[in-house]
This record gives sequence, structure tokens and C-alpha cells, in this order.
Amino acid sequence: MPQLKLLPYQPEGNASSFKRTIVKPIPKEDAITEGGLLIASDINNFCESGRVVHVCDNSDLKAGDIVLYKKIDRKSAEHLDTISVDSEVCDVLYENEIWAYNGHPLYRIFVEQISTMEVNEEGLLLPESVKTVTQKGKVFRAPSHYTVAPGDIIEYRKPERDIYPTVVIDGKRYDVLYEADVFLVNNKVAPFRIIVRIDMVAQSVKRNTTATGLVRSPLFSFMLHNMQVGQVLDIGAEAQKHYPDLRIGDSAILHHTVEAQDFRLLRRTFSEKNKGTLLYEDRIINAFDPTAREIFGRIVNRKKMIISEFGKNDFLNWNFTVYAASAYKSSELFDFESNIDKCTNLEDLKSVIKHKKDDGHGKAHAKIKGLLDIIREVNPETDKDRFDELETELNQAKREAIGIANHLDANHLLRCQDLRGYEILVPYRELYPINIFGHKYIIAYEDFIVSHIHTDQMGKTIITPHADRLLIRPIAEEDQGELIIPQAAKEKPQRGEVLAVGPGKDGKELTSKVGEEVLYRKGAGTPIEIDKEVLLLMREGVDTIATISLEAGADTAI
Repeated sequence: MPQLKLLPYQPEGNASSFKRTIVKPIPKEDAITEGGLLIASDINNFCESGRVVHVCDNSDLKAGDIVLYKKIDRKSAEHLDTISVDSEVCDVLYENEIWAYNGHPLYRIFVEQISTMEVNEEGLLLPESVKTVTQKGKVFRAPSHYTVAPGDIIEYRKPERDIYPTVVIDGKRYDVLYEADVFLVNNKVAPFRIIVRIDMVAQSVKRNTTATGLVRSPLFSFMLHNMQVGQVLDIGAEAQKHYPDLRIGDSAILHHTVEAQDFRLLRRTFSEKNKGTLLYEDRIINAFDPTAREIFGRIVNRKKMIISEFGKNDFLNWNFTVYAASAYKSSELFDFESNIDKCTNLEDLKSVIKHKKDDGHGKAHAKIKGLLDIIREVNPETDKDRFDELETELNQAKREAIGIANHLDANHLLRCQDLRGYEILVPYRELYPINIFGHKYIIAYEDFIVSHIHTDQMGKTIITPHADRLLIRPIAEEDQGELIIPQAAKEKPQRGEVLAVGPGKDGKELTSKVGEEVLYRKGAGTPIEIDKEVLLLMREGVDTIATISLEAGADTAI
């Protein structure tokens, strides 16, 4: 009988791998594992149990283990991954989706809630005010490699609306948590967490008035909700490794969701004099993954507004220009370039694009409807020439409408300048506007920057591709030489000449070289116009398929 070898899932472009496990579900009646874990059918409808059939190499599990995992909605076929093993239907799970095996936690923590006004072993009295925001608990079981251990007193997100599954062991019910759910451990910040204090009074004043006391416009007030600055109160040991330059007392520049998401709330501080006036909110920053962009940077000098950027974040000046908006022009419906080119901030750009979309849709719809009404009045048998003429015009109008829609949906390239004076090209949808104490910036993430750009002494535009990007000059099909592409191919790959290459990504140089030719997918890349020539910026290996190296006189079939 052939042996089944289970392979881990390897996401494209991701260095991480995720072990798979094949599990035979156990019927829904209550079951008790060897570790005393009761899988009760009435507990939140979260739990499902199964017996392990196959695992990946180096798995933490083995065949025969009884595991507990999130209940699967078996009515929704698209969300169910199953496989037949020895004529039995089994579930295919990722190992990190399994909560427990044989009564022991796996990638989870079992926590016993500490009730209001309970005294723990250290004599700690838990006041009612604490429970209104977060929940305190005592760790019952935890994986050995976690930073929390049995007996630790932890503070975590208050479990409202059954956000946590629960298990019952020896008659006691426990919350099942991720390590990422834990805020505090033994009254200290959790290792992968940062606590920041947000001045709610200052936030409100700055969002609603200008420096002169005038009320801000609704549009500007909306943008100001992205303003987010918090004072660092504490930093976990592992979080400090990700942000080595961050210190307690620093003013950190945060993503606005830190305030918007309730599960981050640790505690609130109200005024003693004016009861009900909220002064501060202490909130949690995740530092498990520094690429999550929860902290953009810190303010080194508030008076001079000197900012130290963190990670791959790049602070840009507020003004920009739209760069080579599109090679597509429309004279029939409207000139949609004029206002876009005059935009100097993201809010104006978004507003203009929305207006142009609505305007273009209305005009295109009206023109197409008008032509359809005329065509209905023409008899194709008696007036074929007129009918064909109108049908051609109708098809042209439809193509025109699609072209305009595609242009306005395009991720327009903006020419921006960072705080060091370097100019970059970056798509506008990847930019994040922020207002810090009256200073407006746009934040770009390094991975989304397309290229650096400057003009030389002769007035020629120089494009330097960023990271793993290439600058390509498309080669016309009639000039593609010996390259043979089957006519039956659904989409012929295109061919182009490499004009410039980026420095590489994550310390790895690019394979493509200047002067080589590459194959790339049809429609790939970002078109830019340089000195009246349309070129393409694309990512090596993502947009490009292969480099072409032909020996003299050799034929290559692809």
C-alpha cells in the first residue's frame, strides 16, 4: 500500500512553513481524553475533537493523539478541506489551528478566570474597576516554550460574546487563549507587548480646532482621525528587541487602529474633579510582527519635529505630483487629467477621483443609453449601413467607458519627496496620511516604493528601480527574433529589455542584468512615461517569468 507523506504548506514568497495534520473527527457526543479534558458538546459550539491520522515530519503530534480544534462549518463546502483516508473522510488542519492534544495545550494557553474581588495567592485584591475593561486569570496549562507558565497571573482581553472557546478539565472550565491575547503577566507587560498612553483630551482638541481656535473642515477633521501619538509606558523584553531605539517616555507615532480597536484597551483614567471626563486610555501594541506597522516611528524632538522612522516606514512631505497618470486619454467624454494633476494632497486626490468616477459613469451610461435608444429605431434589414455605423459607435462608447473606469481605478503613481530630500515614486493607495501636532505627513512602506527618481544636469529623468524591481522597455512582437511562442497559448508572455535593476531585497541580488531580455506576463508591471517613452516597472519573479539568454544561431521554444 502506498505511504501518505504529508507536506507542510509553504506560502509563496514567505519563508515560514505551516505543518499540516490529518484528523479523523470524533462523533459529537461528549468525550474525555487521557488528560482529563472534557470536550463538551454544549460549550460555545466552538469545540470539535478528532484522532490524528497523519502528521508532517518533525511534528509535535503523533498518530493516535486526540486533538481539540475549532468547530468546522460543514455546510459551507468552500471552507472545508477534507481528504479520504482508508475510505474515511478526514479533516486537513494546520497544526497551529489545534488547541490541545491529549488534554495538553498546543499553541494555546488554558486560563482559569479570577472572579471579581478575589484574592490570589500573593494577596492581590482585584477591584471591580479592573474587570470592566480586561479580565484577570491564572494560567492552568501552557506549552513549555511559551513565555507564560502555569501559575502566572495574567490580564487579557475581556471575554465578551464568547470570543474565547472554553474547555472543561476535572469539572473546571477554562478559557483557551493565544499567547498574543495576553496583555500583562504578573502585573508586568507581556514580553511581546508595548503599553502606550493616549491623551484623549489633547486628541479631541487637536481633531476639532485649528491652532487659532477655528473649527476645522469636516474633510480635514476626518483626516485627523489618522493622527495617533501615544506615550510609551512600558515595553516587553521581546518587543524591545524589535524596537531597540524605543524607550519608556517616548512619544510613539501609531496607526489609528490602536485607538479604534476596543480589544487593545487596557485601562481608562477619568478626571477626579470632572467626573466622567476621560483623560487617558492605556492601550496595547502588538510586537509579535514588527512588519504589521503598528508603530511608524517616534518623535525625537517635538519642537523641531524631528522624527525617527521605524522598520520600513518612510515619512514623506505632504505635497506631491501625479506622475505620468496614464497613457490613456479621452476627448469624447471628459478631460479627467486636469484636476488630478493639480492635486497636492491625498484627500484632494481621493475626492477628485471619486467625483470623476461618478461623473464619468453618468456620462458614459447616458451616451450608451442614447445610442441604444437610436439603434432600436433603425431596421437592420432596410438600413444596414446606418445600423452598422451605430453599432460600431456603441461598441466604441463601451470601450471608452471601460478605459476611463480602468484609468480612474488605477493606482496612480505619485512623485513624492521624503524627509531626507530623496524623490520616490509610489502608488497612492499604499500611502497613509497622518497629522502630528499640526504637521502633516504621508507615510510610505518601503516594500511599496516603486523607484527612486531624479533629473540629471542635462534635464534627463533618471529612474532607479527599488528593491526587487526592474525597469523594462517592451519589445514589439515583430521584433522578438528567434523566440517561439505557441499560437495556442491562452496568454502570450511579453518580451522586454532590462534597462535598470534594483539593488535587491533582503540582502539578495537580482538575477536579471541590464541589457538582458526577460519574459513577463501580459499586463504585468506599472507603466511610466519617461521622456515621452512608456516603460514598465515590474518585480522580478513576480511579474517576470524568465530571463532570455540565446546563443548565436540557436532557436528557443517556450
